[in-house]
Amino acid sequence: MQALCYAAQRRMRARSVATALVVGCGTLIAACGSQSGANTPLPGSSTGEAASEESTAQPPTGPVLPPRPSTRQCRFEGWAPGLLPPLRLDPIASDAVLGVTALVVTPPGALVLGTDDGRILAIDPTADAGAATTLREADGEPISGLALDGEYLYARRETTSPARSRVTRWVADASPLASPLEVLSFVHTDPEGRRGAGLHVADGLLWIPLGDGEQDDRTGPSTDPNERAGNLVRLDVSSLQTPHGYDIPADNPHADEPGPIAEAWAWGLRDPVACTQDAARQQVWCVDVGVSMSEANLVVERTFLGWPYVDGIDCQLPGGCEGLDTALPLGHYRYTEGDCGAGSAAAADGVDPVLDGSLVYADRCSGRVYAVRPAEGLEPRQRALLAELDVPLAAMAADPAGGLWAVDADGRIGRLAVDRPPGQFPLTLSDSGCGSPDDPSADLVPYTLNAPLWTDGAHKQRYLSVPPGEHITVLDDGTLQFPEASVLLKTFAYATDPTQPEALTPVETRVMIRRRQSWEFHTYAWDDAGTEATLLQSGTSRALLTEHDGAPKVVTHTFPSRQECVSCHGSGDQRALGPRLDQLDRAVEYAAGHANQLEALASIDLFDRAVSATVAMADYRAPEASAEDRARAYLHANCGHCHRPGGWVPPALTLDLRWTTPTADTGLCGVPPQYSSTFPATSRVTPGDPSDSLVWLRLSSRGPWQMPPVGTSIPDPHGHVVRTWIEQLTECP
Repeated sequence: MQALCYAAQRRMRARSVATALVVGCGTLIAACGSQSGANTPLPGSSTGEAASEESTAQPPTGPVLPPRPSTRQCRFEGWAPGLLPPLRLDPIASDAVLGVTALVVTPPGALVLGTDDGRILAIDPTADAGAATTLREADGEPISGLALDGEYLYARRETTSPARSRVTRWVADASPLASPLEVLSFVHTDPEGRRGAGLHVADGLLWIPLGDGEQDDRTGPSTDPNERAGNLVRLDVSSLQTPHGYDIPADNPHADEPGPIAEAWAWGLRDPVACTQDAARQQVWCVDVGVSMSEANLVVERTFLGWPYVDGIDCQLPGGCEGLDTALPLGHYRYTEGDCGAGSAAAADGVDPVLDGSLVYADRCSGRVYAVRPAEGLEPRQRALLAELDVPLAAMAADPAGGLWAVDADGRIGRLAVDRPPGQFPLTLSDSGCGSPDDPSADLVPYTLNAPLWTDGAHKQRYLSVPPGEHITVLDDGTLQFPEASVLLKTFAYATDPTQPEALTPVETRVMIRRRQSWEFHTYAWDDAGTEATLLQSGTSRALLTEHDGAPKVVTHTFPSRQECVSCHGSGDQRALGPRLDQLDRAVEYAAGHANQLEALASIDLFDRAVSATVAMADYRAPEASAEDRARAYLHANCGHCHRPGGWVPPALTLDLRWTTPTADTGLCGVPPQYSSTFPATSRVTPGDPSDSLVWLRLSSRGPWQMPPVGTSIPDPHGHVVRTWIEQLTECP
């Protein structure tokens, strides 16, 4: 990132790009002024081979890193413009209502709540006492949906004998509720099957989302709109006077056909928890609970929503889902620890201008609250984790006057409010206080990795900043948890003049900020002169002329959008990928001398406890490591962030490429491909035969089936370590 580093690298012309060990310009020898010979490893980029002289260098007699400053200079305060804002629940002064399963808000602002024992209650949030009025006594039939339309209140109730979902209408202004009228009754063949939940009514049109009727991972008739199961049912109740006396809306996609298909607006649902309408934008949303992820769909008529062929974004068909006529969700999250699926959702208007037009939805167990906003004009689509509440939400509803109400699992009732941190977010990197290109701030701690990710030969410089007095938590498995407000920076630089491969120009700096609920991702693009970097609002790419394998080469550098960052860093439990004990455990040359990087970081009180010995990840560029270790380290760095439990790929794709997974348990060797591709390989890895190994074929190619699928435009020459390992294999471990 820093011009002084690049100047130092240019002075070290005798060292090839492949032997650089950059850790950070802040620790360059006398700020890059002291020259100790062309073969002295410098702190810097992670594109090179390990230098053999490190193992014989004399250790320093004192600390190799300066003490952490007591004040912070590198700061990303405030909230980035256009970014979906974080939320909190602001409770009102009212009695707690336990067992809430549904919520709706009347135009005057009263709250109507349904419970798991069949009660319907009303609360006036403006009243001082905040006491609930009982509109309907408990009868043991859980309320799974509430909706209001003019003078009528609609409720969806679940019964067990027989197993039914019943929709009933009452006159809303009576207390207790009066004049009940059954609108519809759905009989379920399996009492334990997925029924779905939720109810919405507007302008005399009633929307009822139905589950597929099955249990566990079994699949129901969701692909067939002739079956009610798995359908989003749409009925005209504007003139309803008798039980089941509804009409079929004339604009339903199959309105003229006989049977249940006439009621269907869309199909392909598994276990929907809410369908609602954003009236201002004429948009219909549905939130569906899948096997491994929950999804938020923007639904238009005659839409097949994918189940059981697609679970969220995961294809369930062995032959792949290419060409399948299904709508993929706009928002989704994969289940991680504590998640059990979405339980409530509401269209947001009046909470915050940036959030207007979004759908907010919450996991019913973990307390995580998400939002997705469709693309509009020049604004890209956004989806984000907005909160991780101590108590999960049980129900959510939009206020007709603006804003969102919610009830949590402890029965607290309140509004969802924006919780942006104070301050002005830096629109340029120089505004962040992280230092100028030739003078990084003192609180930036440089680090490097044993096995870095390949990005078209870019030189990468990595820094971390932890708030003063805070520590990184070291978990037993070697992963690191950073405290809130920690910052990770990574700058990508290229030799943009092929005739001077040692002269590097910064192109991009990626910034990760640890917020309370998750990591936040930002991209800064450097100008052509490499003097300033400006915050990008969306992803883009840039063609660059650089040097590769001793010859000029045009590469396409990708500036990822925030959503693309989430794809690799986790859509549920987001994480920092590089900094972990086995990646940081390596020898490094600092300004003060040669030292183990973990020991150096520990010496400045970065960790919450003493760092125990680790099995260091291999440096796949170091020839002294075994062929298997080099290949496994390479696959971890370039593939393991997605191919892992909880990663981006479907859980059904049984491939775990983490360094810590024994090779025999990775699902690599001798395992046939699970999905079709253009490559004819019979196994992911075939011992002794790279040409029959899908992993190598995809790794060494570029195009629609390349691996990694994003971020690179030319194959990594270091990838040969995977080929070498396959060639040396005589049998599967």
